[in-house]
Amino acid sequence: ADVKLDSAVGEQTTLGDLTTLIDDSATDIGGALTALGAVLPTEGSRRIVLITDGVDTAGNAREASAILGEDGIAVDVVQLAAGSRSDVLIRSVKTRPTARVGDTVNVEVEIESSISGPATITIDSGGGQTQTVAVDLAVGTQSVGVEIPATDAGFTRVTATVAATGDAVPQNNSGEAGIRVLGSPTILIVEGKAGDADQIRDALVANDVIVTRGTQVPSDEELATYDGVVLVNVPAPPAGDVTRLRRYVEDLGRGLVVVGGDQAFGLGGYQQSELEDLLPVISNPDDFVRRQPVAEVLVIDTSGSMADCHCGDGNLDGPREGGGVNKTDISRAGAELAIGALRDEDRIGVLAFTSGTRWALPFGPKPDDATIKDAVGTLSPAGDTEISQALEVALAEILTAPEEIKHLVLFTDGWGEDPQLLEIAQKISNAGVTLSVLATGEGTGTTLRRVAGIGGGQFYPGRDLDAIPEVFVEETLRVSRPLVSEGMFLPTLGSVSGVTNGLTSAPPLGGYVLTKAKSTAAVPLEIGPGDPLFATWRRGLGRVSVWSSDATTRWSDSWVSWEGYAKFWTALVRDTLPSSLDSPPTLVYRDGKINVTYAPGSVPEDSIATAQVRTPGGDLLVVPLARSGAGEYSGSIRASAQGAYWVATSVSGSDGVVAESAAALV
Repeated sequence: ADVKLDSAVGEQTTLGDLTTLIDDSATDIGGALTALGAVLPTEGSRRIVLITDGVDTAGNAREASAILGEDGIAVDVVQLAAGSRSDVLIRSVKTRPTARVGDTVNVEVEIESSISGPATITIDSGGGQTQTVAVDLAVGTQSVGVEIPATDAGFTRVTATVAATGDAVPQNNSGEAGIRVLGSPTILIVEGKAGDADQIRDALVANDVIVTRGTQVPSDEELATYDGVVLVNVPAPPAGDVTRLRRYVEDLGRGLVVVGGDQAFGLGGYQQSELEDLLPVISNPDDFVRRQPVAEVLVIDTSGSMADCHCGDGNLDGPREGGGVNKTDISRAGAELAIGALRDEDRIGVLAFTSGTRWALPFGPKPDDATIKDAVGTLSPAGDTEISQALEVALAEILTAPEEIKHLVLFTDGWGEDPQLLEIAQKISNAGVTLSVLATGEGTGTTLRRVAGIGGGQFYPGRDLDAIPEVFVEETLRVSRPLVSEGMFLPTLGSVSGVTNGLTSAPPLGGYVLTKAKSTAAVPLEIGPGDPLFATWRRGLGRVSVWSSDATTRWSDSWVSWEGYAKFWTALVRDTLPSSLDSPPTLVYRDGKINVTYAPGSVPEDSIATAQVRTPGGDLLVVPLARSGAGEYSGSIRASAQGAYWVATSVSGSDGVVAESAAALV
């Protein structure tokens, strides 16, 4: 691909013998045209005559010819007969610049061919690792993707070679690319319950990931030592922990994965929390689409003690004195609001009880507003309190309903002794019906709390009686918009992702926590009627992904025993990890300043470099970096406060960001 001048530009009209020797292993027509354009006069009529077989192995002849045309230099081409000979060449070999040990790296080979037919591509990634792929050539340009493993840390040279019968120019059959392979990533797993992350940990360790386990989000200093964090079934962390995670992801460019369970997402108080803001999904049940009808019975105490409030100091089991607000009036208002919050396809009943029971509103489809108002208006206090008998009647009636979601709500002051309460609560639970208790801050509070616990529902102590009507509504909405969906669900593919690339089938899952994807999130895996199972998005320099099912055998029993489990989970976690840590900025503290040096390597000459610095106090500062050497930028920032400084560097050219990385200094 040499370009040499055999004779100077002059007035000779005959062409003598060529005496200059050149490298004939390749052809760089574009380089030759550019060189000739440089030696031609700057004025007058200028013309270049190109005599060629038309095989340009460098592939830039058209660009060079266009530039000459803009300068007023004509190019005439004399096509030699030999130009019609068959040729198969590798135009380019492309791959990502960095990878980690254990990653699978895609190599894209671009082939140009003047013939069609079978051919083979051999990929040599060093260390005796080669792969051969059969392809069917078509006339023109085509791309072939080959996956190779990143096995050893350091620089890996990838060579692609094409071989085809009838290829007359073997000199252009190879191409190369380089990959910088980083060492094994380090991951911190934070567990909400001991043992919930056992299977994920084993999967990661089996694929060369270094794993540390903990029970809480650590300090900034410790976070900076990990490439990624995985929260497994963790309730909503304190705001300070989330602030550290946010800086870790957005400013340092690290990864975060959040895995579901019985105390994560909506079950763990994520809705409208600091953590939810960081995630690609929302957990607020008010934003979910309700899909299942509900059967509910309000079991309301109308005994004589409900005529007024036996008010005390808020201790449920302490002495009480009569007087105050009429609790039956509260139950009427609460029942009416709760029934109004249901949908027309739901089923509802109101069972009033003292020493006996009476259906104030017979159990059936939700009636009109006038019927509801008339029914709750018949509630009046009189008689003794026999709770277990009323719960027996309510259970027998609700079991006749076809709805899958069946729920009882008990409203009582708890006065009186009832030794069968815990037994009937267990019976209700065994029947697949849930039971919640709205107490009035009086009576046998400890027993009522245990009843709700056994019944799988909620307990409301009711210290603020004015809030009871709203609690009725809250409890009804909680049940009618469940946070968990259980059954047998097969995941389905959604948006394109490297994690699910090549995934053709996966085992079913037994359940998941309901969430809703945010508008800018990608959802590579869906579950149920289109709910997000695996969702992901970029946050600042980092990536956050969520898995709405669990990591244990409760819902993921078939997944844990699936042969693809370890590969899938490793890919999901690795997908969030930073890819630019091969050239992090150098941070040096001296004389009250942090000196930043960033050497991204070869970048356009007109590039602009900046550093975003997050201070220990949470302030975000932007510091310009000046070019200090070939492919190197530097700058400084005053550091007066102690703590962690998170520094994200980026270099931008005319086409956008061309290099970025991050580091932390404590």
